Amino acid sequence: MRIMKGLLPVMFFLFLFGHLGFGQTDDTDKVYEPYFRTYFSFGAGISLAGALPSDIYQDGHSNVQIGLLFERTLSPRFSAVSGIEIEQNAYNFDGEVGPAPEEDVLRISRAGDNIKYTRLVQRNLSIPLQVRFYYKPNLGKFKSNAYLQGGIRISANGTTTFSYRKSNTAFSEDVKPFANVFNIQGEMMIGFKGDFFRRFDLLNASSIGVIYQFTEMFQDGSNQNIRPIHFTWRFIF
Repeated sequence: MRIMKGLLPVMFFLFLFGHLGFGQTDDTDKVYEPYFRTYFSFGAGISLAGALPSDIYQDGHSNVQIGLLFERTLSPRFSAVSGIEIEQNAYNFDGEVGPAPEEDVLRISRAGDNIKYTRLVQRNLSIPLQVRFYYKPNLGKFKSNAYLQGGIRISANGTTTFSYRKSNTAFSEDVKPFANVFNIQGEMMIGFKGDFFRRFDLLNASSIGVIYQFTEMFQDGSNQNIRPIHFTWRFIF
């Protein structure tokens, strides 16, 4: 919640920045035209693992998303957005991940001195179910505009792998049996389309947002109840 509160001023600033004349046109004589549109999306960002033991050093968590999004306008201000995305979340930390001895649960502990380059990678197939609210009336597919988008993401776990090096040999272990099959995430973003920013083209056709995972990464009984947070920057074409 503290992270979300910190993100809101950034969203407000970007909206205000666009309102002060960047890419704005007079659309008062235009008519709303409902449409269905397909987008290609590609995004990446940084992630927070959270809930790891304090004695485990964390370094360079990341996320990547690629997929197709579908938008169906519902009114001049609202749209429904869904689609399908493949996402990869990678966590680099100085820890050891594996089943507890004589127990059918996962344990995460500080890695020994002979274990290096530890990395936990999870790949999911995600379906967003979200609503988009436009800053000004959305009068066409390619008209410049800004929007707030939010809702949930339902993710199905594809693979969860822990890799490391020990005695100069690389190892990889499948820890998917200990991961939850489905995850529920909440997502909120601010996005832009058309020529909203004439002087900042990199922001056009993109969105900036945050994803919070409500469900735990691993099943009940594991010693770490990780609920990741992902900060993303997507390009949507």
